[in-house]
Amino acid sequence: MVATGSSGDRVMESSAIIAELRNENSLLHEQLRIALEALRGTDDWLWPRRHHIGGQMELILRCLYKHYPNICSHEMLYLSMYVDRLDQDWPESRILQVQMCKLRHCLPNPDFIITAWGRGYHLSPEGKAWIEEQLRKQHKTNGKS
Repeated sequence: MVATGSSGDRVMESSAIIAELRNENSLLHEQLRIALEALRGTDDWLWPRRHHIGGQMELILRCLYKHYPNICSHEMLYLSMYVDRLDQDWPESRILQVQMCKLRHCLPNPDFIITAWGRGYHLSPEGKAWIEEQLRKQHKTNGKS
């Protein structure tokens, strides 16, 4: 194949291709961010702080609640925890098990979260009922303020 045109033309063409790829990358990044937000849920719920469930544990709980009664895979939960870090290196995958252990410790019954070995986690019916009760209490408290 014989190159035609001057080197200046090729540089301009390369610059245009790079600009187009950057725009496409930005668009794909935004689409992925939106998809991951849908995964973990963005419902405007206020989790009662008296249970000391916040940060990544709250994101896990939101994902489990949003997808009840289905199993949330390890990948789904991991992505729901790190949706804001799409452009950064993520920590070790073991962090999910650590956060799950901490979350279970904060719950009145660790069996509210059921392990589906090799597949992920899901909420028990009692776990879902407990979350809904806590959210109702929180809503009543916020309504009185």
